[in-house]
Amino acid sequence: MLQLEAKLLGSPTIKINGDSIDFPYKKVEALFYYIVVKKKVSRIKIASLLWGDMLDGKAKKNLRNALYQLKKVVGKGIINTPDRSTISICEDCQLDLDIDVFLNEEGEEAIEVYKGEFLNSFLIKNAPDFTDWIFEQRNYYLQLYIKTLRNYSKQLEVKEEFQQAIYYLKLLIEVDEFNEVAYRDLMGLYAKQGSIAKSVDIYKELEEQLHSELGITPDKKTVNLLQNIRERISHDINSNDDKKDEYIFRRDELDILINNLSRFLNDKSSASISVFGEAGIGKTTLVKQALSAIELKDSLILKANCFQAEERYIFKPWKIILQQLKKKVDFNDIDISLPWKKIISFLFPSLLIEEEEVLSEEMFSFESIQCQSATEALLFLLTEIAKNQKLILVFEDLQWCDDKSLFLLKNLIQESKNNNILIVMTSRNERKNRIENIFLDLKRHNYINEINLSRLSLSEVQKFANNSLSSYEFPEELVTKIYDETEGNTFFLVETLNLLKSKGKDQALSNLLTDKSKDILRNRVQSVSKEAQNILKLASICFDKVSYELLLDISGKNDFELIDLLEELQEYYLIEEMLSERNGSPAYKFTHSKIREFIYNHQSFSRVKLLHKRIAQFIEQNLQQGVRNRDQYAKLIYHYSKAGDKLKHLEYLIKESEIYFHHTHELFPITSDKSLEKDQIISFNQEGAHRYLTEISSLLEEVEQEVSENLVIREMKVKFLRMQAQFLISEGDYSTAIDTIQNMISEARNVDDWLSILRGYQQMAGLGVQKEEVTFIEDNAERMYSLAEEMEKDVEMAIALRFLGIAKLYQRNYQASERLFKNSLQIFKDAETLGKKYTLGIAVIYNYLGEVKRYERKFEEAINFYRRGISLCKSQNINWGLGIFHVNAGQVFFELEEYDKARTYFNNSLEIFKKLKTIWGYSAISNGFMSLLSIQRQDYEKAYDYLITAEETVKQYHKRYWLGILLRIKAEIAKEMKENGELAKVFKGYLNEDYSKYAKDALSILEEIGADYEIELVDNLS
Repeated sequence: MLQLEAKLLGSPTIKINGDSIDFPYKKVEALFYYIVVKKKVSRIKIASLLWGDMLDGKAKKNLRNALYQLKKVVGKGIINTPDRSTISICEDCQLDLDIDVFLNEEGEEAIEVYKGEFLNSFLIKNAPDFTDWIFEQRNYYLQLYIKTLRNYSKQLEVKEEFQQAIYYLKLLIEVDEFNEVAYRDLMGLYAKQGSIAKSVDIYKELEEQLHSELGITPDKKTVNLLQNIRERISHDINSNDDKKDEYIFRRDELDILINNLSRFLNDKSSASISVFGEAGIGKTTLVKQALSAIELKDSLILKANCFQAEERYIFKPWKIILQQLKKKVDFNDIDISLPWKKIISFLFPSLLIEEEEVLSEEMFSFESIQCQSATEALLFLLTEIAKNQKLILVFEDLQWCDDKSLFLLKNLIQESKNNNILIVMTSRNERKNRIENIFLDLKRHNYINEINLSRLSLSEVQKFANNSLSSYEFPEELVTKIYDETEGNTFFLVETLNLLKSKGKDQALSNLLTDKSKDILRNRVQSVSKEAQNILKLASICFDKVSYELLLDISGKNDFELIDLLEELQEYYLIEEMLSERNGSPAYKFTHSKIREFIYNHQSFSRVKLLHKRIAQFIEQNLQQGVRNRDQYAKLIYHYSKAGDKLKHLEYLIKESEIYFHHTHELFPITSDKSLEKDQIISFNQEGAHRYLTEISSLLEEVEQEVSENLVIREMKVKFLRMQAQFLISEGDYSTAIDTIQNMISEARNVDDWLSILRGYQQMAGLGVQKEEVTFIEDNAERMYSLAEEMEKDVEMAIALRFLGIAKLYQRNYQASERLFKNSLQIFKDAETLGKKYTLGIAVIYNYLGEVKRYERKFEEAINFYRRGISLCKSQNINWGLGIFHVNAGQVFFELEEYDKARTYFNNSLEIFKKLKTIWGYSAISNGFMSLLSIQRQDYEKAYDYLITAEETVKQYHKRYWLGILLRIKAEIAKEMKENGELAKVFKGYLNEDYSKYAKDALSILEEIGADYEIELVDNLS
């Protein structure tokens, strides 16, 4: 018989018949370790863990190759592949695995086996799921080792074997250096030995450790123990008079959480708490117990759950928190500034009742808000509320939280420092590293404390069972059976004991434990009627909660039948009722995610697909006509994708993407004021945009391969190409963008999508402005005008005339340019008589009329036009474009030598650009002129910073005019450096060319694209 010896605790070693084994590469080694630990594994599962980033076919191929290599190394007698779905260790092989010994033994025998972390120093690349499994196992065995050490030291203490107990406590502290409970136990043991001085030394060692590493002092319990030891008083500091003598589960962790909450409520130093552990380990229960154990005087508790299916939707958990807050707090009593009020209402439209109707007309991209601005606004709102009542915010399943919400959470903790606002978070172990990395600085500064919940050991399972069923005597064999079935997971343990309790004495308890944990849940579900089980199956298809209306529509039950079944399910504590946030009607959710997952995963594939499709159709039927709702689109995408309906999946993915891309690329978007008010701080997030385009492209390709090309697919392709062009424009890839737009126009012609063709011409003309190519602008603007006229699209005709006016401005045909701008202006004004207001469209024309006058050197007239545009935008609280108007006005005041006014306008523009992520490079002009203005005030260092910023901005874009202005400013500074030694000291390492060279380069650009006065000014410099 082959003897396989595997040591996985510490640096892993594998021996077969005494000979060490070397593996050909890491993933073969990883595969073997996983098989050894699990004994029998699914091919699909291990392929997903090791090659989850690959397509199924490639992953399976890699697995087959790895298995072949593994069998070559260990021989055929070790690995068994009985069928095409499983891999196992051969039954004929004698396996000596240290983990098995560690789990099955207790006390000294178990401790001796633990030689270090599970698979110490072993990691593999490009297998994040396998890495997560390693870290989960490491944490599990480490926590079990710590508990074993403490329990064994307690046993030795009872036997008065103090020296041995001290030895094992020191081992505990070696692996958990900040474990104050262990330090207290150690101090107590030395005190019992009469070594008071040694106890004090241990305290000082702890005090130094906490101060140097964490910057904190020992816990009050530890301080009290030291005082008691000094007075030689035997005192059990772990006793708590407020608790009964009964077994308190998770007592240490519960004490930490309760103590922290109490400190927070009593205005003492406290920390936000993150509770980590696998699903079903008791995170939510722990938090509930802690919150119920303290008196929540003058405080509000707000809770939000995060769901995997909603991870891509930013700020979703915060939306839930603020919806709860709205019900408990009158926001009208809070004096919040208009900008912050707008930011909050844009992010969370339902908070402002008076704007709900307007905001529901058209959703907008949450990517719009600068994270810092959102944090400041939200922090102010929460801080104001917390002045009257403390806030405890609970976030469940943070591993599914979107990045924006996590960073908002991080900033909130950092800014509030846990004063009047405390965060309690739970998270599964998977993706724990992501959460920890985001909160690393907060943990380092003690703004967050971490609680890790591990599985129960065999002895803890016995204690828990005895406490839960005190009337029954559990033989050792049965306890072991319970432990094996539940694997120490508290959820399954509770379910098992409930099952035993419900069956009563009519059946031997030991006979009830013949199935695995999944069958524990099966028994729970089968305890209700078949009709109720069908309702559970339907409800499990929804990942969060399910509405009463949906259940009524799809189940085919009448109201009375459905209510009876729902009440039955609530009686068995399988679901719980809640009110829908939307209309106040009932909604239902599972009492635990594991119940939902079990029911969902144990339905046939065909049933699941059908139910997903029926639910999607129900949501689709209830969409408001003409209203774009991202929340509903998200659910439709989820259900249609699970239903395998790729065409519908693609349809709603494109609809959602169109919301995301809405106006984000345009310099001056033309839309009604109502829409623009909501869109004004939208920005273009490249990562999110790229993700959408990649998903759509992949899905579109699949649909084209599986479905014969039809009108619907062609229309979707046109929409995709239009969004792709927007993305390419924002990336500055103008050449590819032009090719894409031309392709889009060609495809649009095939489906008679003339509106998309019109938008294509508009995009092309806009690209011409960006590239400063006059002929390109004119050709596309003329095509746009002709088509808009044919389609009777007045506003688009006005936009086309505006483009033609810009082309004439570049050609210095000022009279024609002014005429075209005025014609455009009149069309906008006429369009407003039909009910919609186009404030920005009109303001932009005033800006360009100002540009005509600036080019003509009629500066006073130019100022009047700029001011009219600025005034119009301010009257409607529109920021989009406002920064550019300020830039142009600042330039004119600079040429008029009214430098204070110029400085004001340039500063205003920079403030606006700072709020908006859509800078479009115009800040380069403001920063350049601010450099000259700073030199006037002899603030040369600041002038240097402004100029560097201007140059960095110009490098990101392709506008020759901005470069010409920058070179002109460099020429002026370089010329003054010849007369100003202090100025030269600051700029000498940067401006190392003669001023005439800068002037000459500026002139070559401005002669093509600049104003006459600018050419003259630079010509005089050279």
